[in-house]
Amino acid sequence: DEGQRLGPRKRTGRAGRRGPLRDLTTLLHGAACGPLLSPQAHRFKKGDYYSWVCLGSRTAPDHPKPNGRGEPILLPLLQSEAALMRVPADRVELIEAAEGELERLDERERRLMEAVEAGLWSIADVSPRLDAIHADRRSVEARTVIADVPQEIDWSWEPAALNEVLHALWERVDVDLAACRVDVTWRDPSLRRP
Repeated sequence: DEGQRLGPRKRTGRAGRRGPLRDLTTLLHGAACGPLLSPQAHRFKKGDYYSWVCLGSRTAPDHPKPNGRGEPILLPLLQSEAALMRVPADRVELIEAAEGELERLDERERRLMEAVEAGLWSIADVSPRLDAIHADRRSVEARTVIADVPQEIDWSWEPAALNEVLHALWERVDVDLAACRVDVTWRDPSLRRP
């Protein structure tokens, strides 16, 4: 199974250090303390095995146990969550509606900035409105991401491709290592069936 093998290697940011790019890289966080979970490879005669370990456990001696979980334990939890994805039937309609919303938001922002430039309002007066416009824009853009996501996730894709799709759908995944539960934050909550 290609998804379980060692993936292509990628720089981790530290000089001289290299680490594997896994399908869940920079997505999983420890629910107990918040840091990213880091993949650790274990080599056995029967094949390679990955576990995800909380980076916070390295600096906190009182970190709750266990410090990590095996990928074969985590993947079914994530696959169950991904199965709740609701993909719109008409993606073209979705994109057109989003473009219309973005144009209206741009127009609202332009009018607010013109009022500031004309001296009618101060930037402090319009800041809350601008913040609301920017939040609405992020929400609309998150909804359009689904237009590029396949109808169904194939968990045997190469790790880099799977990682890209999961990041498009999910902002973060908090993993309760002790209870073996995941709490997924979707970029657009309306994409998740209740």
